[in-house]
Amino acid sequence: MTFEISFRRLAIGAIAAAFTGLAPARAQAPGSLYVFGDSLSDNGNIPRLTGVPYPPPPYVGYRFSNGPVWAEYLPGLTGLNFKPSNDYAVGGAFAGP
Repeated sequence: MTFEISFRRLAIGAIAAAFTGLAPARAQAPGSLYVFGDSLSDNGNIPRLTGVPYPPPPYVGYRFSNGPVWAEYLPGLTGLNFKPSNDYAVGGAFAGP
């Protein structure tokens, strides 16, 4: 008798656990964009960090490109919040020894 009651409780618990796994999970949408990289993502960080105006003209705004980089276009396309201070990319950056 106790075995039947224990088995019944176990079966009910297993069924309940199976149905809770079917509930939809909602992930939170990211709110901000942070960028790490090198010259492909640099929005003019070298002069901000060192005070040295580099790279020299013809590059506008001390960037390694002739205009905005991808990290400045992406927030407008996706609705993410982006501040220039969230761009940690620096031209010429590398990882390792």
